[in-house]
Amino acid sequence: LGFYWKNGELSSTVLYEHFYDDMRIYYQGANGYIAKNQKQESVADFEYVKPLFTALEKVEAKRTQRQVSDSISDTNAYLDDLKSEMELDSDASKK
Repeated sequence: LGFYWKNGELSSTVLYEHFYDDMRIYYQGANGYIAKNQKQESVADFEYVKPLFTALEKVEAKRTQRQVSDSISDTNAYLDDLKSEMELDSDASKK
């Protein structure tokens, strides 16, 4: 999705509407791994993740009228969000 966003195929607003919550959870959990991988392997790995997340944070900040820095959850809030997503997935698989 980052590739399509970077090349103008998808807008930040469209991606925000459909993808922001998942992207926030993913990025917060994977940020350390991504940085380490880019140093050890290639800066091209995951090259669109951070710029896309930054763009989506800006949309979130504008919509919620908060600072961009407020969109990153603390560890406990992050874990609660992740647990909630996992429970939704578990509920869906039971149907």
